[in-house]
Amino acid sequence: MLVKSDYRPILLNIRDVYLIFNCDRVFFVTISEIEESGRKLRIKFAEDGIDEERQKHREVKIAIPRQEAKESLPESVIGFTSFYAGRSLGKVTDFFHNNAQYVLEITDNQDEKILIPWVEHYIGKIDYDKEELTLLNMDELLDVR
Repeated sequence: MLVKSDYRPILLNIRDVYLIFNCDRVFFVTISEIEESGRKLRIKFAEDGIDEERQKHREVKIAIPRQEAKESLPESVIGFTSFYAGRSLGKVTDFFHNNAQYVLEITDNQDEKILIPWVEHYIGKIDYDKEELTLLNMDELLDVR
């Protein structure tokens, strides 16, 4: 199943989702494989029969369980160490909404602030066990400093 790229940060960090087909059929499924190709995200599920159901009913909505939804918000990474290209940039200390998207505030070890938009272009893997946030495409933002 191809997924809109807007949902990449969320779907890379959860395992279970609801699939809601346009015929009002609902499946609770486990993501077994995620394949990234450029800006596209292809998802495979562990359960049998999903491909067949998808062929019967072309349109499907993905819903995330309520407890997972909180983890997809910027507040879930406050205190996490942020990394880019293998090096630590600092701790996520705050976030705000700028009327377009959420923005993370990262404080480095010189107490300087780095502002990172909470969008798929910059947000990579979130490891809740290690409390680490991997960032992407940061070269231009870091050059501005």
